[in-house]
Amino acid sequence: GLYDPDRSQKILEKGKEKEFTDFMTFWAEKYTTYKENKGEGLAILSESFSSPTMARLQKEFMKEYPNADWATFDPVSDSNIFDGLKIATNEDVRPNYDYSKAKVILSIDSDFTQTESENINANAGFASGRNLDDEHSEMNRLYMVESAFSSTGASADHRLVLKQKEIYNFVLGLAKALNVQNLESINVALPAQCQAWLGPLVDDLQKNQGQSLVVAGRRMPKEVHALICGINEVLKNNGSTILYTNLTDVSVSNISDLQVLTEKMRAGSVSTLVVLGGDPVYNAPADMKFVSALKKVETVIHNSLYVDSTGKQAQWHIPASHYLEHWSDARSSDGTASVVQPLIAPLFDGKSNIEILKFLSLI
Repeated sequence: GLYDPDRSQKILEKGKEKEFTDFMTFWAEKYTTYKENKGEGLAILSESFSSPTMARLQKEFMKEYPNADWATFDPVSDSNIFDGLKIATNEDVRPNYDYSKAKVILSIDSDFTQTESENINANAGFASGRNLDDEHSEMNRLYMVESAFSSTGASADHRLVLKQKEIYNFVLGLAKALNVQNLESINVALPAQCQAWLGPLVDDLQKNQGQSLVVAGRRMPKEVHALICGINEVLKNNGSTILYTNLTDVSVSNISDLQVLTEKMRAGSVSTLVVLGGDPVYNAPADMKFVSALKKVETVIHNSLYVDSTGKQAQWHIPASHYLEHWSDARSSDGTASVVQPLIAPLFDGKSNIEILKFLSLI
């Protein structure tokens, strides 16, 4: 992407090339208005991030403009996982799986070796459990429940194919079989193939308490992830093969916040929308009718690597710098903070989200 010839190279105002000084002059007038009304009518729509600096600037922005709105949206995200763990633990946490410690793994529609988050760590841990160091070693066992063939499913020792709508009942049946709390009164009807599969699976998991691991993919609803947390608790996996860390310096995708913002846009309550990356005109849920709501917004400012569908409808488009062109920082899933160092100076004088946020708050 760094040398992509289709990258945005010029600041545009309604399709006409401008300089950043022109945008500064434009924003100076807006800043006075929003400073006085504490951000009434101002909104930010960002992609998700995990960065101490971005998190600090977000707080500073909301302190500067307490009446402003902020929504975070990605078309593909782990929000179902976070929401499910919130139900189960009443805390904002994320799971960190240690596949290397698991002798028995049950994957519920989770292609953890390829398409899920942290798939590199998952690959390494899973592979180490399949490495026979000596004649007394025992390989891990992978049980896979999925609706479509996946790379992880190809490695499974036992694979059960179910329709997507049947997977929830399977998880519910598993939770009841393992005596997860507050499920005694729930009746679950399972197909014969599930019943035949469930007994040996439950037996294997119970024999490997603290050395097993049950995971679910991001496509599964939050209720499934809440159940999975309860299952791992009963199996004594929480704190052993799974560690939970707080969502620190993180802004995660939230479809509800996007819905609220879209309704405010449609009602004419948003006069300026700043889009930090992403292409919501293209990938926001169709039933939200984001595009028609966007037409009610007086000023749309778009910071992106490309003049995409959103950029074409924005009054101001500002080329974004590539992540290899600017300083930044990041916080990994286990909470480790690190520095992002640029390799070259910005090719097209692009601006990072950090620079844009700093400019909007402290002109």
